[in-house]
Amino acid sequence: MRCRLAAMALVSQVACGPSEVQFQARYEENFCAALVACGSLNTCDDATTSGTIAATDNTPDCDFDAGQARACLDATWECDRAQNPLIPADCGTVYPCAGST
Repeated sequence: MRCRLAAMALVSQVACGPSEVQFQARYEENFCAALVACGSLNTCDDATTSGTIAATDNTPDCDFDAGQARACLDATWECDRAQNPLIPADCGTVYPCAGST
């Protein structure tokens, strides 16, 4: 029975979404791929800070949402007219903050 519960707990963690560290790494990969796909003049080295999503000012009221992180990583990136990637809307709530609307 313990093995079954441990296996179910592991599956639920994997199904819910990536860890925060995994999310940051995959998000950077997706952002860099979008730069290339959009034909941007910026490179990943130029744009890594603008491609990183982090909790606003490291506010303690901002928590990482693994389920939303999964949705963000699965989202489709679009390009603006200047050939820059547009961050998917699903990425805007990976770090929901208490009191934000």
